[in-house]
Amino acid sequence: MDNFVAVLKENGDIGNLDAIESEFSAYEKEARGIVTAQVTTAKSLGAEQEKKIVAELNEYISGQVELKKKVDEGLIGGVVVKIGDELLDASLRRNLQDLKKKLIS
Repeated sequence: MDNFVAVLKENGDIGNLDAIESEFSAYEKEARGIVTAQVTTAKSLGAEQEKKIVAELNEYISGQVELKKKVDEGLIGGVVVKIGDELLDASLRRNLQDLKKKLIS
């Protein structure tokens, strides 16, 4: 590890240490089959809600999910999940937008 940090310092890349650590961590999780899911909700999740979401996402991807949680009060309710390039939007805001489009057309 000391040699690695010395090489980063020598090449002027010591400022990238946090990004390198983040990428390494992501690679290590991927190698173990762990997928990170960005979960956005209108309010903080309770322990039971979090367990239920993790269980459902584990079943959905047939693997192991790690949650990265975010709160966005603009969602009004529901949940938005991003796994890689896939977006699962079950928010109340999205449902209201869909309803508005149907009523207009």
